[in-house]
Amino acid sequence: MPDFDIVVEANMPSKSQIESIFRKATAEAQNKVMEKVFEESQLLVPVDTGVLKASGVLTKATENSLEAYIDYGSEEINYAVKVHEDLTMQHDPPTQAKFLEVPLTRHQAEIQRFAVEAMESEWRSAGFPAGGAKDAGFNISTSTKIETKSDF
Repeated sequence: MPDFDIVVEANMPSKSQIESIFRKATAEAQNKVMEKVFEESQLLVPVDTGVLKASGVLTKATENSLEAYIDYGSEEINYAVKVHEDLTMQHDPPTQAKFLEVPLTRHQAEIQRFAVEAMESEWRSAGFPAGGAKDAGFNISTSTKIETKSDF
């Protein structure tokens, strides 16, 4: 009887590859959405002297730190929360209260869509077949929150 070997090779990602793909995709998706949110918030933030608008900063997510932030105000510019939250204040259009919350609410659903797209892209870049992440049963869920640093 002849000897023969059967070799089966599977191109399956390792746990660390999967984690890297997820982390890169998550950071990419958050940044893509938060850039849109920041741009819109810059159009909506009320302007008197321009100091509040100029204080706006977007801190992007990275593969190591999966949180993206948009901050307005500082210890010196301590009125950012009041301007954002006080619906009774009058502002010249298109500026308004809730200048950060409105665009964040408008775009939060995009985070999941962008995350899936980014994950598929990362998945293919790592040499795995298209559709692999979804076909492998990975599920992505996202959450968004607004935090204020002080009361008014």
